Amino acid sequence: MTIRRKTISIICLTFIVLIGLLYTISRKVLLDSYAQLAERSVKQNIKRFQNVLSEDISSLSTNAYDLSAWDDTYAFIEDVNEEYLQSNLTNDTVDNDGLRLNLMLFTNVSREIVYIKRYNLDENHEVPIPPQMIEDLIAPEIINPVFENKFVNGIVLLPEGPLLIAITPIVNSAREGPVRGALMMGRFLDRNELNRFAEITDLSLAMYSFDLEEMAPDFTAIKDSFTQEDQIIIQPIDDETIAGYFILKDIHGKPALILRADMPNEIYMQGKTSIAYFFLFVLVTGLVMGVVILLLLEKAILNRILGFSNCVKKIGDSKSLSSRINIIGADEFSQLGITINNMMAQLENSEKEHVRTERLRTLGEMTAGINHNLNNILVGMMVNSELLMRKVNDPKLLGMVNQIRSSGLQAQDLISRLQLTYLGDLTEKADHSLINSVIHEAVIATQPKWKDESEARGHPIELKLELSEESAPVPVSFSGLFNILLNILFNAVDALPEGGQITITTTPLDGGVQLKIKDNGIGMDEETMKRIFEPFFTTKKELGTGLGLSTVYNTVVRWDGKIAVESALGKGTTFTIWFPTFNYEKTDTEKVIDVPDVRRGKILIVDDQEVVGHLVTALLSDRHDVTQVLNGKEALLKFSGDDFDVTVIDLGMPGLPGDHVAREIHRMNPSVTTVLITGWQLPEGDTRLLEFDFRIQKPLNDIDELQQVIAHAIQLCDQRRFSKN
Repeated sequence: MTIRRKTISIICLTFIVLIGLLYTISRKVLLDSYAQLAERSVKQNIKRFQNVLSEDISSLSTNAYDLSAWDDTYAFIEDVNEEYLQSNLTNDTVDNDGLRLNLMLFTNVSREIVYIKRYNLDENHEVPIPPQMIEDLIAPEIINPVFENKFVNGIVLLPEGPLLIAITPIVNSAREGPVRGALMMGRFLDRNELNRFAEITDLSLAMYSFDLEEMAPDFTAIKDSFTQEDQIIIQPIDDETIAGYFILKDIHGKPALILRADMPNEIYMQGKTSIAYFFLFVLVTGLVMGVVILLLLEKAILNRILGFSNCVKKIGDSKSLSSRINIIGADEFSQLGITINNMMAQLENSEKEHVRTERLRTLGEMTAGINHNLNNILVGMMVNSELLMRKVNDPKLLGMVNQIRSSGLQAQDLISRLQLTYLGDLTEKADHSLINSVIHEAVIATQPKWKDESEARGHPIELKLELSEESAPVPVSFSGLFNILLNILFNAVDALPEGGQITITTTPLDGGVQLKIKDNGIGMDEETMKRIFEPFFTTKKELGTGLGLSTVYNTVVRWDGKIAVESALGKGTTFTIWFPTFNYEKTDTEKVIDVPDVRRGKILIVDDQEVVGHLVTALLSDRHDVTQVLNGKEALLKFSGDDFDVTVIDLGMPGLPGDHVAREIHRMNPSVTTVLITGWQLPEGDTRLLEFDFRIQKPLNDIDELQQVIAHAIQLCDQRRFSKN
């Protein structure tokens, strides 16, 4: 397939995919949005209906209250006078536009009917009231709350249909005095009433009793979907109609009626139309843009590619490395043409060089053959000329013979030099960091903990920097010093639960730099201070691993530094660290070895390299009692029968690895310190390091380091024994 066809295919495929995605996404996103708008509109109309219904019930309640809180009504309950009936309870009263009552009922506090009337608003006449209906209306759960001077209104389900009622207590005009009875006004929520509501709200309404077993299938299907939170459920009936189902509760708060409000789904239909127009617009625009892109590609790229291809083909057909591509313009094709021309020039030069080399090789081979043959030929010339020179006395002939021999020697020398020309002679550690810059990076990195978290808790922490002018770098790695600062700063923040201050100070001191990190937090007791640099010792029962400060101590010591801590309960903590500066050089006479003054210790060396063991023994035996073994099993046997202070253990040993030996030694005697001596470059996260208190790296470039580590190991052993006792 040509590039032109591939380009057209890719553009068409991309266009089809994009149109498909756009259509799918637009239908999904936009139609969903339109559907949500339609649902929101239905819900708003349903709420309008509910508000109209509430206003109707409220109107009933207001009218009932106006009539019940009246001296004439108050007296009527006692004497049932005819004048009150003729004046206030005629058919015109219940049928006027303000009341439109189907029912009016007066009862005394004994629930005895004083007066009752049922009226048919459609036919404008009274209708008889079934006894069961009366019993239902004056049921204690309906009428009794009114006798306690309470108002009751809402919906009551009767065999005759749902009834909107308002019941008010009958009191005097001053709305005082004991309640003499109850006045009930009611209006049936029948089809005519629903039609009236539909005209007001612009809805098509259908209604069933909630407990009715036989109802329309859609009502039956939706009935069990209502929840306490979701009292309105919206479902499209088809693309043109959307319905909202909702519940009306009775005066007891129980579901009484289930209604459906139908609306034309105009919003959704408008959305579909809009999407169709939008999609048509995108389709037409895409087609136009596709054609324009193809034309532009044809002119700007495809024709250039075709011309470029034809030019390269002509060069290939000519089989001439001296041919070149015509360079037009200054775009990528021009750069490609320049590259191809340069490549052709290099190939041409390479071909010439190759031809020259082949010629030299051929001449060399020919020279070797000629040399071989000529030497055979020259043998006779040289030997015979030598013999003639010994026998001929004629000076003239002797000169001629000598000339022949000289010519032979010249020929031999010429061939030798040709052979030499064409074939050659066939007889032939640690980084150095600026401490202040590392401090600034550590402060920024820990800001979320010491600043943001503390301020969020309402206990802010202030961090002060009192740094001297930047001196010479210290012989430490950036990451190593950074991690030291992180460990100490995090511990300082943890020691300030109520907020406080952290101060970081640097001072030039004794040919190095002294770093102090001080907090005014809760501090430490003496026992904690003794064990603070022990591995696995921690006061953070839920968060700590106990390795942070142990790692800090070992790192500082490994870099020929010093570390100390001062603390007291309630008085804060100060860490003091000293590092030598990189440019500080001691002469042999003034060199000071930082080896603590410790007692003579008992050391066990475990290394399968006997030479290493002998070397370590020789280095330590002048200060300590040293025992050497060659493997882990022998070490454990020796350890079980003797009491050692420090064990120096190699990592890679046959049978039992060094970390297993260290683990077993710690199990047998936790006070003994373990020192790893290894040639492996182990990362800091290697779990095998957890079994060791100190680490020495082979090949022991610094003898003083060994003495220092052993001295500190004896100190740590003594601290453990002291803590244990």
